Amino acid sequence: DLLSRAYSYIKLNDKVNTLEQKLGLDKLTGLVNKETMKQHAVKFLAFSHRHKTTLSIAYLDIVGFDAIVAKHGNRVAAQILTAMSSRLQTKVRSEDVTARISTSRFAILLPACATMKAQISIKRLMSDLHNIPFKLGGEYLNIKIIGGMTSTDLNDSKVSLQGILSQASQSVAAALHDENSDFIVYNEQSHASTLKKDMINLWLAESIGHIVEGSFHKVSDEHAILLRDKMDAFFNSRRES
Repeated sequence: DLLSRAYSYIKLNDKVNTLEQKLGLDKLTGLVNKETMKQHAVKFLAFSHRHKTTLSIAYLDIVGFDAIVAKHGNRVAAQILTAMSSRLQTKVRSEDVTARISTSRFAILLPACATMKAQISIKRLMSDLHNIPFKLGGEYLNIKIIGGMTSTDLNDSKVSLQGILSQASQSVAAALHDENSDFIVYNEQSHASTLKKDMINLWLAESIGHIVEGSFHKVSDEHAILLRDKMDAFFNSRRES
């Protein structure tokens, strides 16, 4: 009967969800999730340090995704994410790992891939993503993709997992505020100077606002680290005075 079929469907759905969690997959896109991406990154980074190969990491993000959701709804937003995910899976190398790590942010791990080669690949991939036709009624949605990238050979010393992921995140954040480029490659010597004071203040204000609202998930890792460092400096100065 209808009740038993509904019960069977619920059980099947629970099994699927459990399997997805075990496999470390993102339910919507089928890409690996953030935690599984980090597990792969740990292995790739250790291999890179041990065998003197280059690990490159790129983050891609959809500009104004919240506005897309607000204007067109969750269904259209989901279609955009799944279309992008499908294209990502078909365009990267078999040894690369693609992940959805937040609402509209994707990560690509490129093991044994030098910076220049990775840069060319990611820029080509971004161009391909820009060309995906998202038609809604009689109009096409203009989807803008930004990207940030780093690699182990851009660091003078052995970089930690948290360090290299933070570099990728900082780079894609810088691309969002850069008027001249939608793709930023991390540079250890000059990156701090590209993060203008007003941009940093904006990040701090947004992060504090999210915390006050209780929306902790909206505070990115690099912004949380930046806020923590600023608060540490503040409390240290208070103790010294």
